Amino acid sequence: MTPSGGWASYVRPPGIRWASPSCLSIIEREGNPGYVVLGWPDALRNLPMTSSARLLLVVLFALPAHFVSAAMTLQLYAPEKHDRFYTPAEPSDPEKAFIGDPYDWSGVGVRHYGWYEWATMISPQYFLSADHFHPSDGSRVRFYHTNDGDGSYEEHYVESGVQIGDTDLWLGKLETPVSSNVAYYPILSLPRNPLYNNIELFTFGKADSTDAMNNTRVGRNEIDPNMYFETEVEKPTGGYSTGFTYYFDFDDSGGMEDDESYLQRHDSGAPSFVIYNGLPALTGIHWFIWEDDEDPSIVGSADSFVRPYVDEINAAMASEQLMLLSNTTKLIWDGLGDSNWNSPQHWAGGEAGEIPHLATKVAIGTDAVTVTVDAMAESLSVKDGGALEIGSTAALWLDGNLDFANAAELVFDLHGNTAGSVRAAGNVRLGTGSILTLRIDGTSPFLAGTHTLIDAQGVTGISGTFTTTSDLGIYALSGGPAYDAGKLTLDILHDLLQADANLDGSTDVRDFNAWNTAKFTNGTDWATGDFNNDGTTDVRDFNVWNTAKFTSIDLDAATSGIHETGFSSGFDDPSSSSIMDPSGDSRPTDPSSFVTTQVPEPGTLVLLLLGGLLGLGWRLQQAARRS
Repeated sequence: MTPSGGWASYVRPPGIRWASPSCLSIIEREGNPGYVVLGWPDALRNLPMTSSARLLLVVLFALPAHFVSAAMTLQLYAPEKHDRFYTPAEPSDPEKAFIGDPYDWSGVGVRHYGWYEWATMISPQYFLSADHFHPSDGSRVRFYHTNDGDGSYEEHYVESGVQIGDTDLWLGKLETPVSSNVAYYPILSLPRNPLYNNIELFTFGKADSTDAMNNTRVGRNEIDPNMYFETEVEKPTGGYSTGFTYYFDFDDSGGMEDDESYLQRHDSGAPSFVIYNGLPALTGIHWFIWEDDEDPSIVGSADSFVRPYVDEINAAMASEQLMLLSNTTKLIWDGLGDSNWNSPQHWAGGEAGEIPHLATKVAIGTDAVTVTVDAMAESLSVKDGGALEIGSTAALWLDGNLDFANAAELVFDLHGNTAGSVRAAGNVRLGTGSILTLRIDGTSPFLAGTHTLIDAQGVTGISGTFTTTSDLGIYALSGGPAYDAGKLTLDILHDLLQADANLDGSTDVRDFNAWNTAKFTNGTDWATGDFNNDGTTDVRDFNVWNTAKFTSIDLDAATSGIHETGFSSGFDDPSSSSIMDPSGDSRPTDPSSFVTTQVPEPGTLVLLLLGGLLGLGWRLQQAARRS
């Protein structure tokens, strides 16, 4: 069957053999690409094996009576921590410290005195289990209201059930709905597989208690990064099941430490949960375990992945529907306090302390927000009058689209040989009158080169254009930004000296005059002496000029650099610009390597004297404020 949600499938390389022991159901097919494993993305290389390696799959179904049923394995098992219904038998026994507290597990039931077949409620009357191992029609399922095995419970008969397509998911229906004392669980529904990477799971399995009903063990694990496959496995009763899975390996040390779990027989049909907003959300139903046949020390477990089959499950439920829980939240900037993107107190709409991440939709109103270190979001909209500033060493990564309303402003800071950037896997839409501003931090020379300010990987790329501003003078160096195939680039044609206010290639008296005219005023820019980009022309900017005074470059010899490496939608780290001179050698970044010229000595003395007086005056002013 084709699962819902656009989940892609791949074809595995030949030479992979999946098998189970002779005492179980056997699959041993070679040289038939796509027969056993229908999904095999490159991420399988996370496992230390070659394309000719073999994995062993063991389906976790009920064995004949002469086989012993094993309990779920944990790295360091402690009954008081891991057994849901643990009760100290002696006064000297440890007190209960169950890792599943304080969550509500009342919706995880088992068949009444049966083979410990599992039922996890997803609505008042429907539950999920494994197609190859589930409570049969007419059987009873018990649900304990608490984690106390001596406490209250209720039982319900199974009316019917159905396999979900060709998967190992089985949807069961109870004859009567559960009471309000029994929970039913939402499905964790994230928009893309990688968002499940390393999510912490609570995994249920069978314990080794002699009590046939109070026999539940809980461990923890993490979904292995990018280990999502469409797998075909032979069923114990014959035939095959095919479905999407995720994997979680078993670490002898590390991992989730004592709680690290590895499934065993009779764990099929039990659930895995993630805790979100303090509540359990269902991710998968246990299906099989696996090991690397060339290195048996590499072992792990696999669940039927519920998210890809939401539509199919809803269709089969008919009268009831799944609850979906997504951590794709929407955060709105509150406009209070500073402008730092990474200040959690400024984001409203999510959990306490939450800042945007790849599953967050972000909205900025009429405020200014500054990104000073790499940041990310699912998507971003900036309203009319709002502003987003990207620091010179920062990148904003978006998994979706960027939308700028009319008169919204996007600001890029430029410093040294770096510029801020926006990298979007979707499209960038610019409203009429949206503004692009470039701010130069001239505390070090800004070097020639090509800077990719925006890279939009969506189908339409960048739609609309900015109404650019030239108050900072940077366009004299570049001729303005260029739009090309989803990219907005800026070619800096020659180096920009520190404090070269008029961009004539020399830091000299003319630039001092620009500073002097605007000194001690706010709202200034590069051309009016704000060389450190703090919005004020003051002594700090004079100090920048004083450090760089009387340096110059040959504008005719200076040329543009080469382009950055292109950005891929896989969210690779952005490459740095490579700044080259015409001969192919790297351009030196040490200001002392620039050609210097001197103006007449008397002018030098006057300016240095003035600089000393200004510096002294500024220090006295600061001392007076502190006193």
